[in-house]
Amino acid sequence: MALWDQLVAFEYSIWVLCGALYLLDHVQAVGPRQLLCEERARGWRFRLHVYPFTMMGKDRYLLDPLRPWSGVFIMFWGEDRVKDKGLDSRAERRVLREAYRDLLRFQRYATVLRAISTMSALSLFAIGPLLTATHGLTLAVLAVVPIHVVLVGTAAVIFWRFRESLKLSVAKMVGVLAEAFICPPYMASLLKRLAVHYAIEAEGVALARALMPRSNFEEVRAGAVDRLDLEAGRVSGSDQDEEDAGRDYRERLRSWA
Repeated sequence: MALWDQLVAFEYSIWVLCGALYLLDHVQAVGPRQLLCEERARGWRFRLHVYPFTMMGKDRYLLDPLRPWSGVFIMFWGEDRVKDKGLDSRAERRVLREAYRDLLRFQRYATVLRAISTMSALSLFAIGPLLTATHGLTLAVLAVVPIHVVLVGTAAVIFWRFRESLKLSVAKMVGVLAEAFICPPYMASLLKRLAVHYAIEAEGVALARALMPRSNFEEVRAGAVDRLDLEAGRVSGSDQDEEDAGRDYRERLRSWA
């Protein structure tokens, strides 16, 4: 009970609020024909829930809050929503290579941003609470605020210098920095906030297959087939062309097993 009293005390409520906003920012909304691609130390993890939690027409995924240094990308999947629909095998491979180069380009230019997100998370969720416990809230805020300002300034320089490589418009750059400056927890999730808006123009399941064995392709392929089977059972009797396209796409996925 004493620990709970400390957590709800005013001195610690600011850090609890920062933690709540940080976690809330990790609830990512994606469309029904989108999936997630998460960076991992030795590969890529694709996420496509067969039974997604849906709210307001969007599927909701909880990103990993313990990895502020990792990016998460959103990709389309399904024959009717991708850029490479109808391409021959050579052209499709070219599209997948371009998408892979885009992923590597983001990883290359986001190195400093990984450090910024990690340092921000450490300052908010380690340094701040620790200094509050040992020296009081005033000193903790005086220590954390300058760190936050320096990190925002550093991020602004990186954004401006690599804005084309990171696919950042001026409006998007200003918006992300303004949000992060006003709401410090957004700085701790800065890398993910950039990555989810970094367009990857390729079919997600096909890209997972191209990245084998450094991706969980079999898991996401099976999930896509199961999800399409469930959708087909719910919308039987709809447009014949859509049914045929969905059937062809399911057969294509099964052929990859």
